[in-house]
Amino acid sequence: MLDTYKMLNKGIPSSKGISIDIDLICNECCNDSKEAKIYFRDSFIQLIENINKKFKFPYIGTTYTITFSLDKELKSYLIFEPNFIHIEVLKLLGIPLDKFDGDILNPEIKKDIISKIERIKGLRLEKDLEKEFPDLYEEYQRLVNLKKEYDELNYNHNRIINLRKLPNIHFHTDINSEERKIIERKKFIENYFYRFGLERKNFDFRKYIEVTFKLFNRLYRRNELFDIMEYIFNYEIDLNKLDGNLDQDKFELLLAISHLSAAKFLPYYQVQNVSYVTNYLKEHDNNLNADISISLPETTVDEILKEQTITPRKIYELYQDYLLEHPEIKIAYEQREDFIGKTEREIEEYIDSYSSELEVSWELLGELSEDGHYERTNSNNSVKQSIENLERIFDEKQHFFEENKPYLIIRGKNAFDGYIGYIYSNAKIVLERFYDNKGKTRLSSSAIYIMDVKEFVELSQKSKTEIIKNDLCKRITHHKGWEEKALKVVKARASLDTIQEVQIFANQIRKLK
Repeated sequence: MLDTYKMLNKGIPSSKGISIDIDLICNECCNDSKEAKIYFRDSFIQLIENINKKFKFPYIGTTYTITFSLDKELKSYLIFEPNFIHIEVLKLLGIPLDKFDGDILNPEIKKDIISKIERIKGLRLEKDLEKEFPDLYEEYQRLVNLKKEYDELNYNHNRIINLRKLPNIHFHTDINSEERKIIERKKFIENYFYRFGLERKNFDFRKYIEVTFKLFNRLYRRNELFDIMEYIFNYEIDLNKLDGNLDQDKFELLLAISHLSAAKFLPYYQVQNVSYVTNYLKEHDNNLNADISISLPETTVDEILKEQTITPRKIYELYQDYLLEHPEIKIAYEQREDFIGKTEREIEEYIDSYSSELEVSWELLGELSEDGHYERTNSNNSVKQSIENLERIFDEKQHFFEENKPYLIIRGKNAFDGYIGYIYSNAKIVLERFYDNKGKTRLSSSAIYIMDVKEFVELSQKSKTEIIKNDLCKRITHHKGWEEKALKVVKARASLDTIQEVQIFANQIRKLK
């Protein structure tokens, strides 16, 4: 049995989330994609029929995506993406779709719509309709052809009726079948005209223009479009109808990557979208290497994803990268149950307070290093050192940090003056020194110091002697095999907690830049 609540309700509630391609769901998350597509198609057709009956809106349109909506208890459910109505209207009115930003209240868009509606009212010739409103003209021609077809069907039907009146005439089954088909087709045509509020008998160009003007006038000047939108927002797609077909693990994986991608395109709702991913990873923390995967079409791979094959492990890596690129986002562990009884407005206020930055003063850290890489200089020949050995260590250092790029690089002061701090996403800081003097004439063989981000402030105020004497942090000398020891540290798995520590640390450093 599908657990639809668990799949859809993770983290902070939001109705401003994601759009998921229906074919992607069917092809990647369903055992029988054909059967799933039939279900979504039939469900959408039912929605359109309901809209037509309730609001007399005859234009069907199409949709290829689903999204989230919230009920009064802030539980998420799936609906068809409501913007298909706006897109259909804009196409009919001949307004370029690239003007539409998803906001039907956009003054510029609404001004264009009202202007187009007024222009429809003034149309007198079919050629003007064809030139200015090609999609409306196409619909007009369809009605014209249907009227002609009805007249032909009616002629054939009357012929059959008259034949029945003749005595001693035996009708074959084929004739009876033909009559039934004619009756069904005539009924379809009558209903098609009725959807537009038209009478077939009296249909002409003038009637079509009059009805079309009234339709769009109702939608935008009487704001009936908002009522249609409200209806769509309350039309739930029942995933339980796909029980036995929909793979819950794969669908949750698709929802997680869709939320992560949406965080980029909907900055105002990035906390909510990232919250879903946080809770997904929390649930799968011990199962990140599970044999679950989905393949994304190349057209859906954006700058955030950069991958076509998605697994729980890949979600974790992309999530980690995204958070480190956006240190202003704090990790929200809250579950859906934590918001029971709250309003959407209260949730927005909570998010605003949750996202506020932490003010901390750092005394020992200066500006960000531009790169953290150095060119090797000649050592002072008057200093008797093992030149070859020091140069080998220098090269090893450079190579190590080039191969294992950190998230952030800083320069130290006071006790750690001359040290470069390499901060990794697992909240480990590696302090390395390349030169023993400010003039950069003596190569350094000093040991590496490794500590956690949360310990760095306190430890960086202590002397190196005190740190070594009291064994306050890990220390690696540059003897054979030092790279392997350091690599284990920087490659250690990051947890959600350590990612958040690095985020906070990065915020604090950037304020000093």
